[in-house]
Amino acid sequence: HYPLRRQRQMCIRDRPSPLWRLSAWNASFRACATYPTRVAVPAAVSDAELDEAACFRARGRLPVLCWRPPVAASAHAPALLRSGQPLVGATDGARSRADEALLREAARASAIGLLYILDLRGHLAASANRVRGGGSEDTRLYPFAELQFCDISNAAAVRASYGRLRRLCTERGAVAAAVHGGSGFADGAISGGLGAGGAPTLGGAHGWDNSAAAARPLSHGPWLERVHATGWLAHSSSLLRAATRAAQLLTAGAAVLVHCSDGWDRTSQVVSLTQLLVDARARTVVGFASLVEREWCAMGFRFRDRAGLARSGVDDPSGAAGAAGGLSLIHI
Repeated sequence: HYPLRRQRQMCIRDRPSPLWRLSAWNASFRACATYPTRVAVPAAVSDAELDEAACFRARGRLPVLCWRPPVAASAHAPALLRSGQPLVGATDGARSRADEALLREAARASAIGLLYILDLRGHLAASANRVRGGGSEDTRLYPFAELQFCDISNAAAVRASYGRLRRLCTERGAVAAAVHGGSGFADGAISGGLGAGGAPTLGGAHGWDNSAAAARPLSHGPWLERVHATGWLAHSSSLLRAATRAAQLLTAGAAVLVHCSDGWDRTSQVVSLTQLLVDARARTVVGFASLVEREWCAMGFRFRDRAGLARSGVDDPSGAAGAAGGLSLIHI
């Protein structure tokens, strides 16, 4: 379900926009199983061209509109789009004229006639994807666009980082050490060890072990160093930098296309954070609920896999890394 009212708000003001339209191109999910049935696309691009463009994007996830200002001075306004990676492949010459036309029209619809493509991967990672049929846009075929790499780690790396952070925070003595100075881990600081799901169990008359080891003041250094070593803060920082960059470009009047590989992990996080930065409505309860529905539920975020629910039914908390990362940054 994709809120049709919200789509209309993005594409029209008091009357239909001459530059954007709602398309039923994906009716009954015929072209892309992970996109909503209606998508917002440039008005000058036909549904037949959308079919062709979808064949050039990973899993058929062609560029579609996420956000544009609800009230614009003219039909030309900044626009935020998202997609999967282009299927360039290892050989030179792969292209899609329909994909090029779609992005050209998106650039023309912006306030300054420019499109910025934020590839959330690093340059090496994007190049490595060419071996598997993916890759990044050739700016010689998109002369109206500028390609920038954001160097955000993939889901596997983030999952490993989240696992290290979780183990650190549930390690015996971690809580007491943080309270008493935020550093090392004194043996016996928390009695009872780890309970169900890895949560620490607290002993003593008031839950805390009042031993000398637990009460001894500790420096901040070791604790912060160990948090830094998990890589979680570096990952969070890279997401914030990418969202800030996208927000700056939108504020300048440009169109911005955001994608990673498949376009549902890093992309969902960055386009959501970007909208929180540029649109005050997204920072309301109703607006935030709409944001989650539009950019996560409707756009194919793999909740079952990413929530750490293995096929065996065994809970794997490290699998929740992507959603946890987005939520933690939103909380900040």
